[in-house]
Amino acid sequence: MLYLNEVKLIGYLGRDPQVLEKGASFALAVTEIRKDKEGNKLEKTDWFRVFAWGKLGEIVTKYLKKGAQVLVCGNLKTGRYKDKEGIDRYTVDVFASDVQIIKWPTDKSKETEPAEGAADLAKSAAGNAVPATAENPDEIPF
Repeated sequence: MLYLNEVKLIGYLGRDPQVLEKGASFALAVTEIRKDKEGNKLEKTDWFRVFAWGKLGEIVTKYLKKGAQVLVCGNLKTGRYKDKEGIDRYTVDVFASDVQIIKWPTDKSKETEPAEGAADLAKSAAGNAVPATAENPDEIPF
């Protein structure tokens, strides 16, 4: 029997990545836009908690920031915890295997954009050289 647990999401970081002991996490907002029967535009935003472990987590923490548009590929994991009132809460989290930058957040003070094709963070996770600083996105080698 075959099994598949794969997800691909395109959205915007809702906050800067949080550093974890062995990686990073960030909130990803994915908005669905459609029209109702009368032609009115409807928007619904879902929030996903994304985890990136190991080298990918280090790179996510170093280069991503709130407002970046990214493609996240990975798989889903479910979890359960008790909230402050003792009520069971359930989570569905994304464990990233690949993160690609689609659009850098606009920084009014710098107005810089990444070089063409400079979106693949996973290449750095696979062992390519990573620059010492990310002051200028054009200097990132991936």
